Amino acid sequence: MLARSGVLRWSPAVLWYGLIFSLTALPGTDGESTRSALSRFGLGDWNALLRSMAHVGVFGLLAVFVWGALHRGLDPRRPDASRTRRRAALIALALAASDELHQGIVPGRHARWIDVGYDALGIVVGLAAVAWLWRWLLRAEA
Repeated sequence: MLARSGVLRWSPAVLWYGLIFSLTALPGTDGESTRSALSRFGLGDWNALLRSMAHVGVFGLLAVFVWGALHRGLDPRRPDASRTRRRAALIALALAASDELHQGIVPGRHARWIDVGYDALGIVVGLAAVAWLWRWLLRAEA
């Protein structure tokens, strides 16, 4: 019953976005605070790169979870498979934008639209990896 209703399919995406939302709700966690934390490990100069890659990874995984919720056993060679990936990308991108808007109202945080660009890069990479892996698995079965 739960699987048919979509609750189980959507649970990873909802829980992951809930984690993202709760972390971005923490006040005062701007770039300088992470730079000082990274400096303790000698990685202060890597702050911008690590933060950008975090956006790529976090939203790439979100896109994969959204794709998993939308996916219903489609053959990857059919147009439906591409449409499912596009829908997953649009949903994940909308969530990325809403998260950035949310950060804009949190004390000590700032909305940076370049971060949505990094999120979009992660979304594309995550869904491209899904498409590649799926095709590779189908070839392995044949």
